[in-house]
Amino acid sequence: MRLPKFAYMEPRSLEEASAVLAEHGSHSRLIAGARPSALHELGLAAPEWLVSTRHLPHLDTVEFDGASGLRIGASVTLNVLERHPVVQEKFPPSRLLRAA
Repeated sequence: MRLPKFAYMEPRSLEEASAVLAEHGSHSRLIAGARPSALHELGLAAPEWLVSTRHLPHLDTVEFDGASGLRIGASVTLNVLERHPVVQEKFPPSRLLRAA
């Protein structure tokens, strides 16, 4: 299976990402942590522009607040999430197993 042609961008600011998405509209998609080829193989996306969230500031954070709960940024991988100190402290596997 051949991939369709597409442009791949890794913007360094939210403004840059927003500008690309605004300029290309429905022909663009944000991706977070996925390989462009995997998206196409699964039939999930075939846009002309793929805009990665990988290097965007503030999207790689994990935070916990007692009032609002756990906040996971769009660029946080599962690997980072499971090892994050906040997740280890607030949501240890033994606690999750009891809840099930």
